[in-house]
Amino acid sequence: MVKFNNPYTVLTPIVKVGENLKYQQDSVKFFEVLATLNCSFEDGIVYSLPSRVSNLATGIHNSIVEVTIPKTLPPGDYVYKCVVTYEILKIRQVRYEFYTNMFSVVD
Repeated sequence: MVKFNNPYTVLTPIVKVGENLKYQQDSVKFFEVLATLNCSFEDGIVYSLPSRVSNLATGIHNSIVEVTIPKTLPPGDYVYKCVVTYEILKIRQVRYEFYTNMFSVVD
C-alpha cells in the first residue's frame, strides 16, 4: 500500500500556537486507494484532530507539509502522529502510522 520513512523531519522545531508546523514528508504510495487520516499531537496525552479523507496520488512523495497548531493546544513538547487507514474492497482495513520528530509549542 504505502511506505512511510519515519520519523518525518520537523522543519520548525519551535512553533507558536496558531502558526504552522512544517515537516518533510517522505513516503511512497503503491496503490490508488482512498485513505482516512486520524491525526493528533501527542505529549503523553493525545490531542486529536478531526479525521479527514485523502487521495494522495501513487508514487514517491517528498514534500513540505504544513499543519496549523490549534489555539487550544497547551505549550509543550509534542510529536505529530497520523494513523492512516485504507479500506480494501469494503472487506478489509489496513492501517499505517507516520509521525514526526519532537517539536515545541510555545505561546
